[in-house]
Amino acid sequence: MLSACVHAPQGDSTNLVPVIQRRPSYVDSVAVARRVGSLLVVVRAVNRPAETISNVQVVLRDSLQRDVRKGLSDVRGVVVFDNVPVATYTVRLLAIGFVGFSTRARVTGGCRTDVEAYLTLAFTGIGAMPAVTAPRATMTLCDPGARE
Repeated sequence: MLSACVHAPQGDSTNLVPVIQRRPSYVDSVAVARRVGSLLVVVRAVNRPAETISNVQVVLRDSLQRDVRKGLSDVRGVVVFDNVPVATYTVRLLAIGFVGFSTRARVTGGCRTDVEAYLTLAFTGIGAMPAVTAPRATMTLCDPGARE
């Protein structure tokens, strides 16, 4: 069951990321007790959203901006981090040919948080640059009040 879309800060106060809260289909009571969850990141191109991007470096940073975990997107554009302590993290994405991008993601206990990130191509050249669509992200997480 999905609830209404809410917004969470992404970087500065003018750049917001849509957050979709859902009822978990299965709550892992062991992970809840251990206060860990998982984070799945899918990377896509903003101008071709049906296509995923592989070989993107994804870095999780804690509130002190220390690198906590690192991963590389696979051929499906997916990176999965398991047993991540409950907290809010900065997710930094870096890929050759694309503009670097950061967003924030909240990991909840016993549940998986999904982040879909859409990266913008990095243009270089001496001529006029084409119009560029800004990178963006969408986060789907468990509604903390929806547990049964």
